[in-house]
Amino acid sequence: MNEHISRRGFLAATAGAVGAGQLVSVASATQQEVDIYLDGATRAWTGREPSSIDGEDNPTLTLYEGETYVLAWQNVDAAPHNVVIENDAGDNLIETEIVSEEGAIQRVEFEATAEMTRYYCQVHPGSMEGVVEVVSPDSGDGIPSNTDVVVTDQPTETPEPTTTATPTPTTTAAPTTTEGDGSDGGGDSSPTTAAAETTSGSGPGLGVLAALAGVGSVAALLSRRSDE
Repeated sequence: MNEHISRRGFLAATAGAVGAGQLVSVASATQQEVDIYLDGATRAWTGREPSSIDGEDNPTLTLYEGETYVLAWQNVDAAPHNVVIENDAGDNLIETEIVSEEGAIQRVEFEATAEMTRYYCQVHPGSMEGVVEVVSPDSGDGIPSNTDVVVTDQPTETPEPTTTATPTPTTTAAPTTTEGDGSDGGGDSSPTTAAAETTSGSGPGLGVLAALAGVGSVAALLSRRSDE
């Protein structure tokens, strides 16, 4: 066990995560070995690992003083969360970034110190908070620092890019023409257009007027012959 703790101490030192009052190394790698694993949701933190806290809301984290722990939590409701560990005076000894991506796993590595008293989410401190109890390594009552539970980050699917269809241009049909048949004697085959006949609708058409004019001429001729 001493070799394991030494390895953890080396990792903590190289990550700049030694001692209270300092920000710790946070990562969301694909796979990580952790000692404490929680689900993070607005209603509460829920314990998953180790088995002593499994299924417990806002479980008390009993840690051995001086040992290095890796705590990970998974965002299960897509709300913004982070994890903070503070002392009795309300000072933040450990503070992580806020994560709002559902399925994302945030990992934090730190050394347990006697001044740690509470852990909570800064966004939901009333519902997501629990006690941190730091005990002597000889007590045998704490969470082991060599649990090494393997957690896997949940990848986020990237939506396929959408494309906008380009409208197909429409063409306007050219006016149709009728070719002459040459019956006018000129043999002209150039296109001719058909004129539309329109009437006002308020009087007789030209054909009716022409017929009346013809009748009038015949009547005048008959009158002259009777006079002779």
